[in-house]
Amino acid sequence: MCLSRYRALVKDDALPQPIATADRLLLKRLSRQGLPVSAIARRLQVSPRSVWRLLARPADQLAPDYQRCGRRLAPDCQAWQRAAADLRRAHPGWGAQRLLLELTRQERPGAPPALRTLQRWLAQTELPAPAPGRRAALPLARADCPHERWQVDAMDQVRLGNGDQASCLRVIDECSGAPLGNRVFPPR
Repeated sequence: MCLSRYRALVKDDALPQPIATADRLLLKRLSRQGLPVSAIARRLQVSPRSVWRLLARPADQLAPDYQRCGRRLAPDCQAWQRAAADLRRAHPGWGAQRLLLELTRQERPGAPPALRTLQRWLAQTELPAPAPGRRAALPLARADCPHERWQVDAMDQVRLGNGDQASCLRVIDECSGAPLGNRVFPPR
């Protein structure tokens, strides 16, 4: 289950709230004083089953240590992360794939991050995300005179009427539309 869905369920009281660390320690103290499980559950407003489960745990596991959760970034990963953020600042239109390509061209210690890791790093920064999709290419003005611009068209493995295959390369003058050359040859 994704974290946002879990938070939404907990917020809507569909799932129970986690028991605070202070309440966990109070639960153990009340149990040592001889209070029954049902009374402890009523006092802490939790289910008796939760009280039984927490009492079954050793005392050192009642207060979770969240400092050990997750992985710490190695120093070379921090260098990759800083370099990615610097590249994004310099080129705000670049996405994670382009940034990764540019990062791998740089000489840095350690292996470059995976694409998904780089996407996660960029999402954690305050830098704006690039616009989705590719930017539209600037429209080129049509050629005004012959031989100003040529268009090259290639077709590979075109099936002919007799069943054979052929490849074709055609060069056309953009201004006049006249073919400057055609070449048909069998594919390799």
